[in-house]
Amino acid sequence: MAPGRLKLPTLLVRKGKTDRKEYTLSDKLTVIGKSALATIKLKGWFAPKVAAQITRREDNSFYIGMAERVPSVNGTAISQPSKLSSGDVVEVAGIVLEFVYRD
Repeated sequence: MAPGRLKLPTLLVRKGKTDRKEYTLSDKLTVIGKSALATIKLKGWFAPKVAAQITRREDNSFYIGMAERVPSVNGTAISQPSKLSSGDVVEVAGIVLEFVYRD
């Protein structure tokens, strides 16, 4: 039996200004913002230092939580960390990201 290929959790930028168009989530913490420590760097004068953050849990699931902004997942604003599933659309601080698993 051949081993399964590892699927890479990825954020695709669908709308908005960032430094790249695609981000592979390889760390336990992914920060979205203008901060020098941010993984997903926002552009623009009024971009928050930390708009939101995505954490990877021990079971390799990914959760998005708020920071300086309240993100929405599939059009619904979140009030607590929310689990991301493949195909989910995240909006925060003027950008739209799609969460997918890539081969």
